[in-house]
Amino acid sequence: MSEVNQEFLSRLVEESKNKHYGKEIVCPYCDNEQSEDTKYSHVSYHGEDSKVKIECENCNKEFWVEEIVLRSFETTTTEWEDKEEARIKKYIEEHK
Repeated sequence: MSEVNQEFLSRLVEESKNKHYGKEIVCPYCDNEQSEDTKYSHVSYHGEDSKVKIECENCNKEFWVEEIVLRSFETTTTEWEDKEEARIKKYIEEHK
């Protein structure tokens, strides 16, 4: 294995020991899930300026929290929506 690949793998292993990704704020030192109040105090609409240093509610060590906002969209033709609404309404009427 080349020196560059070994360095890259070593960095990935070290990163996995020092970072936690998920839907909750979890202390990277003691794995304590922080309270809902703490979580929602760091929620924004776009994730703007979200990298902040906080103190763990359990072990009192400071760590960085950064909110990552992911967004997706679904679009549907108006014809499909109208057709589905009519189908559902008809089904309900037939099964009363």
